[in-house]
Amino acid sequence: MARWKFQGTTKDQSGRILPSATISVYLAGTTTSASVYTSVTSTTAVNSVTSSSTDATYAFYTDSFDYDHDQAFKIIITKPSYTSVTYDNLPHGEVVLGTYTISTAKTVTTYVKVPKGVVYAKSGSGSLTFNGGFEAGPYQIFSGFDVGDVIFNTIWLSHMYPQWWGAKGTGDGADAVTNYQAFTSAIESMGGGDGATEVSTGYTLLVPQGSYFFSQEVRITRSMTLKGEGGGIGTRIGPELVFPAGSNGLVVIRHSGGTGGDGTGTPTNPDHYSLGASIENFKVRAIGKTTKVAGIALTSLALIRNVAVYNFGGYGIYIQSAIPDIGSKLWRDPQGSELIAGIAPSELGGAGNKGGANGWYIDNALLVSNTYSGLHIVGGDSNNGVAIMVVAQASLVGVSDQSSIGNTYIGFLPEVNTDAAFQASSDAGTVTFIGCNFSEGNGPNNIASDGTLFVGCIGVENYKTFRAAGSFVLTPSLYNRNTGGTDVVQTTLWRPGVNSSILTMQTELPSEAVDASTETALHWNSSDRVWEFWNVNSIPIFYLFPYYSAESLWSQGFAGAPRGIGIGGGGWLKLTAATVAHATGTHELGDRVLNSAPSVGQPKAWACTVAGTQGTLNSGATTGSITIGTPTLVANTATGIYIGQYLAVAGAVVKQKVLSVVGTTITLNGNATATVTGAAVSFVNATWVSEGNL
Repeated sequence: MARWKFQGTTKDQSGRILPSATISVYLAGTTTSASVYTSVTSTTAVNSVTSSSTDATYAFYTDSFDYDHDQAFKIIITKPSYTSVTYDNLPHGEVVLGTYTISTAKTVTTYVKVPKGVVYAKSGSGSLTFNGGFEAGPYQIFSGFDVGDVIFNTIWLSHMYPQWWGAKGTGDGADAVTNYQAFTSAIESMGGGDGATEVSTGYTLLVPQGSYFFSQEVRITRSMTLKGEGGGIGTRIGPELVFPAGSNGLVVIRHSGGTGGDGTGTPTNPDHYSLGASIENFKVRAIGKTTKVAGIALTSLALIRNVAVYNFGGYGIYIQSAIPDIGSKLWRDPQGSELIAGIAPSELGGAGNKGGANGWYIDNALLVSNTYSGLHIVGGDSNNGVAIMVVAQASLVGVSDQSSIGNTYIGFLPEVNTDAAFQASSDAGTVTFIGCNFSEGNGPNNIASDGTLFVGCIGVENYKTFRAAGSFVLTPSLYNRNTGGTDVVQTTLWRPGVNSSILTMQTELPSEAVDASTETALHWNSSDRVWEFWNVNSIPIFYLFPYYSAESLWSQGFAGAPRGIGIGGGGWLKLTAATVAHATGTHELGDRVLNSAPSVGQPKAWACTVAGTQGTLNSGATTGSITIGTPTLVANTATGIYIGQYLAVAGAVVKQKVLSVVGTTITLNGNATATVTGAAVSFVNATWVSEGNL
């Protein structure tokens, strides 16, 4: 609350003073009585006051917690035997500066503007909850309140300042405890702290230029923006945040729904997490290097932009969510499996579900003289992140990525790191470096797992730009054609965790006899420098010349498919090359065979005009029984019968496609027109037509 003072002298219509007159107060333009007070400290509201009996002066006060900052008023001056005088649309009076004591819990629904010089001080059990608009400059307005005593549940708050709680950016270590309490109080004021009534509004905590010392790490437990004034690319980075030796700097951690700002416990509402927090425009510095700590630590998804982090005893930026499966993936990593100080394993995922840094984003960061890694990523939920224009200098390792699925680094520049520029040992996915420079005086102990991909990078001449032996997962599955049948086994080279394939091979079941439960395998042909996909009979069905280098026999990337290429779009057709139309295998309408030995007077190609399966089934020895109106054929043998083939059953089925084969029971995609027993079962051949001679 702050009080506005109205004062004046009562006069009649002739301008003469009118002692002992009554001043009645209303909301502007209405007959609604206003609540006013007779003094700055009065707690009892009235609707009118009386002017002095001697000089006709009067004064009354309105409260900012009762009315919006722009509320206007109407006063009517009356006295017996005199004509009343009305003044309407009067703005509120001059604010009374000073300290206002808050001794009970107050909920404020008005739009409050707090001028410099007004301070709300806690007494006893006092607390404040603002549900309306709020404005103030970068000066102190709260005093003596504990963390969680001041709450903002409003969408009308563009930003707040830590100075509201007394923060000082004077570079004085004596302010360290005050600054920690101020920043923590500001963060925990965002939407409350009870886990039930708090809201997530994306508040911005705006920090003016200066050097702020802290007594301990600051935890960001809200989906908020922590932003330094005056920062950005090409300018000063922004305010400096200074932390003691052995302490983390800024820690983004999911909010608990508790009141202490410690990030522990299980949230009751996912909107209250720090998920999507942003840190922008800061220098983050440690006074000394002792414990393994980090300048900025993420255990939840966040954005980091325009920062410089230096002189921490562990890492510049540390991203971890979910307990890592360390084991052999650390290779010769000297950093060990120990978590950074100050973050408990329970805060990284598991039953509490507080993990989840997947999708992290870093843009323009300078990471200097941090003991272990400039940038360190580890854990099962620290994947699919992107780092752009990160410079990591004078640490042990520039970047260490031990994530589960992998991340992407664009324009990354490690310089004079004593052990290595990078150590990329992702578990099952791809760590990708694009346009990076690894040649600036780094140590030689780089690590690149099979999942590491380099594109347009300098200083990685010893690493292939495509690596496969553990970098992707081969996942076999059945491909369903439009007719509902399944006549091919599809093996897809997946990018794990991204739900998208980068290469797909299909093996035709009749000709290759591939079991759908069997994976095709990827093999490196060292003599031809080519990756080959083999079927279960070790026959190459696809080959890939993936990169250009001195090791390759080919001058550019090249792919081959000796069994044909599938072409999609409104269905699928198969394109192959041969000297005659196919006499074996199953073929669909629209399939093409290009003449691989063209000559004048010979066909250019052959087109399949009627789908079918070529050849003779089992030398004519197959018979079967089927009942009218059903698709189930019971054969004397299933030899030579595979999913996707076209069969005929004498006297009962003219032509149907095989949907499944279980033992000697074959399911067709259509019903029999008659009941037969021991009838001949045969292939229905495809029809090929020449497309014209050369």
